[in-house]
Amino acid sequence: MPNILEHLKAKPESVRKRIAIITAVVLTGVIVFVWLTILYTRSLRIDKGVEQSAASSPLNIFFDEM
Repeated sequence: MPNILEHLKAKPESVRKRIAIITAVVLTGVIVFVWLTILYTRSLRIDKGVEQSAASSPLNIFFDEM
């Protein structure tokens, strides 16, 4: 890992910015893909009548404890 960072530090600033933007776009795309997949599978469960209780949501449990 340190070799990769040293290699990137040796690159010109424009190349480093391009790599940073591409990395950010790819990570954002992965997060959006996972999010949409979760929403889709949840909607399928709701359509089949297997609705989750709102009280068992991790965020609801967290905020109830506060």
